[in-house]
Order: sequence, then C-alpha cells, then structure tokens
Amino acid sequence: MTPRKVFLSAVFLWCALIYVTPLLLLHGGIAASVAGIIYQFFSHICHQLDSHSFFFHGAKFPVCVRCTSIYSAFFFAAIIFPFVTHVKILHLPPRWLVAIASAPMAIDVGLAIIGIHSATTMTRLITGTWFGFIIGIVLTPLVQEALAQVLNSFHKNLTGAYNETKA
Repeated sequence: MTPRKVFLSAVFLWCALIYVTPLLLLHGGIAASVAGIIYQFFSHICHQLDSHSFFFHGAKFPVCVRCTSIYSAFFFAAIIFPFVTHVKILHLPPRWLVAIASAPMAIDVGLAIIGIHSATTMTRLITGTWFGFIIGIVLTPLVQEALAQVLNSFHKNLTGAYNETKA
C-alpha cells in the first residue's frame, strides 16, 4: 500500500468515526455501546459542548462543529492535494500558511471570549473549514513523506529479516 493510500485511509477512518457515531447511537444495543467508546475517545480532543455541536436526529456528533469542519476539510484537502500542488500559495513558507489558516479562527474565538462577537455555528463552520483545508494542504505532503520513510524502513527490515532466515 502506498503512503498516500495509508494516509488517506487513516484520515477517512477518522472522519468516518465522526459521522457514523450518531448513527450507532441511534441504532441502540451494542452499536450504542461502541458509540459511547467513540464519544469517550473524542472527549480527549474536543469539548463536545451541545451548543457547539451538530446533531443528527437528536444524536450529537462526537466533536463540535468547528472540529467536524476541520477534519472534513482536512480530508478533502488531502484528496485534492495532487491537483493543487501548482497553486502559488503552496510556495509560501508553512509557517505563513499556518498563520493564514489560524487567523480567522483565532479572531472568532478571541472576539467571543472578550464579548465583542458571539461565535455562531456558521462562523465555527467557516473558520474550521478554512483552517482544516489549509492545514490539510500543508501537512499532506509532510505526512506522506514521513509515511514513505516509515514504510520503506519497515519493508527493508522485513526483507532483511527474511533474507537472514533464508541464509
């Protein structure tokens, strides 16, 4: 399996857990127990406030609107990355891209904290999507390269061990 396929599979699985959890909860029985485990897992990553979350037929997503949009946009960016590598913004240093990605979200949260503006579902959705997409574009090549190195090392160790046992 290529590093790209491993990466996309992992990001897809992450997002799938987010979207399938309300369905599991609604299904009841053992599925609801699995949903409980997923909610617990994501509770270490997200505040899971009801007022900040999407619901599906009364069942809450395991992460808030902003996190849902970050992860979904990240997945979309990872999918389309090969098609946008020629875009000039990719030539900016990654620190600048991270700052560009973070600024709207930081402003939305900061203004809400000091009481000037109330963050809404829409502002959380927009700023999370913006952040997730840009971070996805920044991190996709880095993670794929790291995975390539890990997989190559793993492959070399496996073939080396296999060759030693044959000798």
